[in-house]
Amino acid sequence: MKDNRSVTEKKEQFLEAFRSTLAIKTLAARRVKIGRTMLYEYINTDTEFALKVQEIEEAAVDYAETKLHEYVIAGDRASIMFFLKAKAKDRGLFDL
Repeated sequence: MKDNRSVTEKKEQFLEAFRSTLAIKTLAARRVKIGRTMLYEYINTDTEFALKVQEIEEAAVDYAETKLHEYVIAGDRASIMFFLKAKAKDRGLFDL
């Protein structure tokens, strides 16, 4: 079956799927039927597209940090430990 979508359409569909998958490239590419090789060709040859991909990745990290913060505020022990291991490692709290 021939894919009649233009490259522009494929890229836009990928970006939409990429947002909805919290920046998981393989899953988003699969959803819009774009191979990983083709996806990386788009990223490596289209600076504007690559910047949009990067922005979505940063937004996904920001979202996850926000959720972690909510769990820390709620007193979730595992989240507090993770936060301290990641953000306070220079304080030597976990040098056992």
